[in-house]
Amino acid sequence: MKKIISGTICWQQKEKDLERQYQILCEATHTITGEKLVIYQQLYEKFSFFAMSKEEFLTKFEEVKTEEVKTEEVKTKEIENKSDEKKESKEAEMDSDLAAFLDTSDPAEKLEWLYQLKKHLNEHLMSSIEISMDLPVGTDSLEERLDYVKRHLQTVARFGSNRLR
Repeated sequence: MKKIISGTICWQQKEKDLERQYQILCEATHTITGEKLVIYQQLYEKFSFFAMSKEEFLTKFEEVKTEEVKTEEVKTKEIENKSDEKKESKEAEMDSDLAAFLDTSDPAEKLEWLYQLKKHLNEHLMSSIEISMDLPVGTDSLEERLDYVKRHLQTVARFGSNRLR
């Protein structure tokens, strides 16, 4: 590195670890001595700010080549995208199952959908089911809450009818 440019990403020459990067913020002048300083920030841990003489900085730090940063960013983004895609597909499947459960009015059919939803069961889904059936949102374990909803649906299926009263 020959020139100090704000925004440049660099690392200490002895540590060439992309995880321990620094970013140059600006070049400054010491008010008393007139010495040229480089103000830079850690891009890891506490993100602390530092100042060092320009000559010393140029000997201790090396600029990160943009290809290395881009390669590292691409790898990170690929990993994030794959995990996001898996989450989205699971959520889409869960949402469609929940929608089918909510669209069903027959308690026996709701019971069937409940058995299918069991594999995706989480706190949010269980609360949605309880609210849709005007049941209190439980504070027990998911298994106990699921049993309560099943018993409720079995009772409604057994005693509820479509006849006029």
